[in-house]
Amino acid sequence: MITTQPKASLILDHASLGWLVALGIYDINTWKHSRRVAELAQLLAKLRGVEDERSEHIWYGALMHDIGKIYIPQKILQKPDTLSNEEWKLMRRHPTFAYNLLTTNKSIAVIKNVAYCHHERWDGTGYPRGLGGDDIPLSARIFAIVDVWDALRSDRPYRKAWPLEKVRSYIANQAGKHFDPLIADTFLHMDLSGVSA
Repeated sequence: MITTQPKASLILDHASLGWLVALGIYDINTWKHSRRVAELAQLLAKLRGVEDERSEHIWYGALMHDIGKIYIPQKILQKPDTLSNEEWKLMRRHPTFAYNLLTTNKSIAVIKNVAYCHHERWDGTGYPRGLGGDDIPLSARIFAIVDVWDALRSDRPYRKAWPLEKVRSYIANQAGKHFDPLIADTFLHMDLSGVSA
């Protein structure tokens, strides 16, 4: 649960707030996930030495990272089974939908990299562009770990939440594959015992 909001060096305008309200109405689980990960992403950014203003951008980016899912049918978002190939193709477009939406709003365009690149992977096998290593924006590399952590720690329509140690083991195993290894190391040294999903 978000307990603090960053200082207002970047303000969400009425359109952006409207998108977030729409997301909450359209898919409450995605909205709750976005709220949970925002603060943790900002904390991880600060531990990695990201200055305050850029860590605020990561906070906002985390809050808006799944906004592209408003273009995904609810029957796909809430499907209690494995997605078909066609459903996966559409689901994998949500970062591009988010990027296009956020780019139209010049006041918040600075946060678009989190939404656009949070499914890229350190080894270059992610989507939507297949970026790898340092070509992935730092904000997205930081956020990717928090996003996966919260997703695995939460019940989903198609599976139950994983226990904390199983998730920690998964993240450690994916360092250098899915995740930036230095950021993964910082994350794994955080005290996550009191952080609920």
